[in-house]
Amino acid sequence: MGASCVSEKVKIRHQNSKTGYRVDSGTNQESKRKIEKMSEELEFVHGSGNLFRDFHDPNADVLQMKALLAAEIIGILDEQKLSTRKAAKLTGIDQSEFVRIRKPDLKRFTIDRLITILNKFDQKVEIDITVIPRFENA
Repeated sequence: MGASCVSEKVKIRHQNSKTGYRVDSGTNQESKRKIEKMSEELEFVHGSGNLFRDFHDPNADVLQMKALLAAEIIGILDEQKLSTRKAAKLTGIDQSEFVRIRKPDLKRFTIDRLITILNKFDQKVEIDITVIPRFENA
């Protein structure tokens, strides 16, 4: 029972033949320098909180709202351990819609449709809206 479950062939195949050590057992100096150089060159940019806006999508606000609502629906499905079929039976909404939401393929959905789906799960949706000019005159 105490013997290794890995065959000797597998152990040999995953070794560096020159050193006899596993290839992934440590990092050589050259690799360490490359990693350090790469991390020095990385520039971190903080996003706006809306990925679609950060990538200059003209419908960024609508896409963000749909994504947030879909995430809530997926969260309910996961929390209640519901398959798409079970969710369809529970809500009366076609299974294919839940499949699209999980993908996520939201182009066929309107914001009000996603809210309606959340309502079918006895969820109340509150939306806080702040309108600001896209471009401020300097």
